[in-house]
Amino acid sequence: MNQSRTGWFEQHRAAMRRPGRGFPNQLAVQSLEPRGRTLLIGEERIQGLNLHSIVHQLGPLPSRDAFEMGSKLTAAVDAIERSTSSCPIWWLPPENIYAVTGSEDSASLKEALDRFGSTAWQRLPMRLRLHQTAASLLDGVQLPKNLLKLIETGGKSNDNARRAAVLAPVMWFALTGKKNRLGTSYFRRRRKRSC
Repeated sequence: MNQSRTGWFEQHRAAMRRPGRGFPNQLAVQSLEPRGRTLLIGEERIQGLNLHSIVHQLGPLPSRDAFEMGSKLTAAVDAIERSTSSCPIWWLPPENIYAVTGSEDSASLKEALDRFGSTAWQRLPMRLRLHQTAASLLDGVQLPKNLLKLIETGGKSNDNARRAAVLAPVMWFALTGKKNRLGTSYFRRRRKRSC
């Protein structure tokens, strides 16, 4: 189990190793401050909305908008992973996907969508939070057992599996407003066993 646990945190640790300088499209970590058993993470401030907020404020995306947003997200992940010092991205919840709209108000995104239609997504920069937060750790990471085995092999191989693991739940959420659980939560499973 320790090997699996190490694999889960590789994406998080890689993001933490680069304070002040992230990859293109990565939400940069500005500072790290240990406080006892807690690590406070200062991250770049984004003038925009995360996908979770967008769907909850404006409703699920029409299929064309979801397709354009997914295309932009794929390009953002590709740009990050092209760097030789990056790690493979296996985990990206809707709360960690930001559309930079210039405002934290959903009206700015609605205005862009009304004006440009689904092509607005290609005009909006995307920033991705690659580190984990306390909320995401409590929610857990859901992946099927066969993907867990691929994570443990390491490296940036298995592109199709990685894209499906990242994009399938995101697209489902964008289209329905509901979280899609691909598998059993690793962290929740560990908590139940220790009780």
